[in-house]
Amino acid sequence: MTGASGFCGGAVARLLDAEGHHVVTLGRRPAGVGEWRRWEAATDAPDLADV
Repeated sequence: MTGASGFCGGAVARLLDAEGHHVVTLGRRPAGVGEWRRWEAATDAPDLADV
């Protein structure tokens, strides 16, 4: 998910993680929950082949 390092997205990511979902976060900085994958939206597409 994108936005997991923000206020609302972080709450959603933590809830999903607490419920046992596999959370993959995308962004420039780690969200502190789930599996983080570095992604710069302006320059490339995220690698989600194994998700």
